[in-house]
Amino acid sequence: SQLWIEAGVISGILARTQNFQPYQRKECLNDALIYLTAARSGLPVLTANRDEFDLIQQIAPDGQFVHL
Repeated sequence: SQLWIEAGVISGILARTQNFQPYQRKECLNDALIYLTAARSGLPVLTANRDEFDLIQQIAPDGQFVHL
């Protein structure tokens, strides 16, 4: 679906620009899917992972997250 494509693009960009290790790439894809799903529902993501969600938000500014 379109959501998976967008999440793949976001995580691919971040994997290259941030030199992510393979395990970090999987985590980033999961976080991008969570972020985009919440954004489509008009909801913020509650997370302790500020660094990665900040990077995702820079690429997809329509979503929101709240750092716990």
